[in-house]
Amino acid sequence: MTRCISETMVSRKNGHHLLISPLSENFSRLLFEEEVSLTANYNGLIPKPGDVVKLVGRKPFPCVCEVTEENQPLVTDGVACVVAEGVKWQSLYLVMLNKHMVLTEPVKGDSGGYGRVITICPLACLMAESYDTQENESSAQRLLLTHFSLEKHIPGLFIAEKSDISPEVDDIRIIRSCLDIWFEDSNSATKAHKALCSRIFKARIERGKKIREALPH
Repeated sequence: MTRCISETMVSRKNGHHLLISPLSENFSRLLFEEEVSLTANYNGLIPKPGDVVKLVGRKPFPCVCEVTEENQPLVTDGVACVVAEGVKWQSLYLVMLNKHMVLTEPVKGDSGGYGRVITICPLACLMAESYDTQENESSAQRLLLTHFSLEKHIPGLFIAEKSDISPEVDDIRIIRSCLDIWFEDSNSATKAHKALCSRIFKARIERGKKIREALPH
């Protein structure tokens, strides 16, 4: 790690003095999983939105999500969209691909062996929460995905949470964005949630080991 120089600054919130120490480039990359982020696709091994990926053998989980006007350009297959009560829903497949979670749309004319990437994000930067919606007449079950990143560019379909704190030029802020995806019933939602949480847990353990190795002994 590179040597960091600490300095004192006054907090804008309460006027208290804070001791800050800038992170080295290598440690920052490990801490925020930048090596597998959307902007780290230099070697072409990480698919990007629009790429077609193979789903066979990857245990894809069928789901749907709402498509807003802002996200409409991400969807290419209008046949997989359904409009109900003024809301447009897109059929998707949730897939875990190496260190990433991928949401794909069906490829037109394909039997289900391939999917076109709509959005992709590192597993270690995700949180998945399951919500019981048994009070509704529908059997559909909701899964809330939350993505955390330093990057201002959020994954497709995700919606960034609004902050009431005015950003400063030199501020480093973690951008939080969310996405609701829905499954046919509680059984399919539970399977997807367990599989996703398991992969998130493993990704965070691997990142934790790298961070520990990077710390001075």
